Amino acid sequence: MVSRLIVVILVSLVMGPLSASPMTQNEEKLRLLRQRIGQLQQELTQEVGQRDALRQQLERQEREINALQRALATTSSKLSKQNQRLKHLRVETAKRQTDLQLQHQQLALLIKAKYMAGPQEPLRLLLNQQDPMVVDRTFTYYRYIARARNDRLRRISSDLTALRQAEQELIQAQRELQALRTAQNERREQLNASRKQRRLLISKLDQRISSGDRELQGLQQDAKRLSTLLSKLRQQLPDLPAPGPGFATMRGHLPLPVAAPIHARFGQPRRVPGTYWRGVMFHAPAGTPVSAI
Repeated sequence: MVSRLIVVILVSLVMGPLSASPMTQNEEKLRLLRQRIGQLQQELTQEVGQRDALRQQLERQEREINALQRALATTSSKLSKQNQRLKHLRVETAKRQTDLQLQHQQLALLIKAKYMAGPQEPLRLLLNQQDPMVVDRTFTYYRYIARARNDRLRRISSDLTALRQAEQELIQAQRELQALRTAQNERREQLNASRKQRRLLISKLDQRISSGDRELQGLQQDAKRLSTLLSKLRQQLPDLPAPGPGFATMRGHLPLPVAAPIHARFGQPRRVPGTYWRGVMFHAPAGTPVSAI
């Protein structure tokens, strides 16, 4: 009878926690699952927001790169036209310089001819010519030719000055266009590098979001199954008390199941070598009342 009483006490001690343990453990698991689900949803929301912001930045960069490409094409076209204008201008300048040299040569010949004729040329013409009208006409031709040469030289010199000024302006415009094209190319390289970096970040975020979605779906399914299991357990154990603070916090404060001396404690070695007591054994006579703790 004493052995049977000891067995009953041990069974009551062991089965009591076992009946409540699945509920407590599953409820704790469900709580942790729901906590992880909430945390994961928050992380996914943040990552989706970061990805969307990066995509918007990437779209703005794409538009800026496209606009910069058009600006580069316009700058290159202007630079090409300036090069053509400068080329034509230099050809025209060369023509004007050749014409100026020719006019100088012809004027020099005219001056030389006047010098060789000497100061007696007008008198000699008067003496050699029978008709005074012819003499007057010859003098007039001399004046016209000299005046025309001078006017031609002044126009050519003025044209050359204007051409040289235009050439300097074109060269300055070329330098400005080249500097602008260099700056545009540098900006385009910066944007391309930034675009590449953002695309890499977006790809990583997509992978993390996809992985997080799969994890979230798995956790939600686990939580659903666990919630269903707890509902079934509550239906099967309607009178089960609500889980308390746990045995660890109640150590030393729980009542004993029977008013009797302790015969063996948990973990003490038994008579058979290598075996240990897995519970607390009380030594009480048959018929002693036993209470669940």
